[in-house]
Amino acid sequence: MNPPRIIGQSPCSLLQKILAENDFARILIVTSQDLMNPCVRWYSERREILTNVHGNPVEWELQTGTLVEDSCAILKAKHFLLSESSMSNNLALMGGIVGRDHHVYGLTNQFTQSWLLRCHTPNLTVHKIRRAPDPVSSRWPKGVQPLIDWLTTLGPEKFSMQKPC
Repeated sequence: MNPPRIIGQSPCSLLQKILAENDFARILIVTSQDLMNPCVRWYSERREILTNVHGNPVEWELQTGTLVEDSCAILKAKHFLLSESSMSNNLALMGGIVGRDHHVYGLTNQFTQSWLLRCHTPNLTVHKIRRAPDPVSSRWPKGVQPLIDWLTTLGPEKFSMQKPC
């Protein structure tokens, strides 16, 4: 069995934190067709805690399309949670260029000089989120399991939303 594709994956509870502080009623989660992302199972098992700022449940749909289908869905999104990859970063940027009033959410390290998407990008409101320091090594010397454990056990209280820029 191949290890899950989780490098660049935000902890699962980050979505919970974003939903709890906004008025979303419905979301689309785009992932690979193999469903190996550990957050897919985490979300499925915790539907009742995925609620918005009013405490209402947030409906979610899982999309596992082709590269073209998934890219189109991301380009059309008005609100977007970045994974730490150049593809998601650039698709969010392109979506903002073709649309208006798009909102991008991501961890503070995702808006560095090495990415095209930054604060004050036209047509985008960037929401930076701070995360508590990682409790385990960034090299994951003991395999993938410590990373999966960290992704699925870090609580939403470990994140703090900063003022949009």
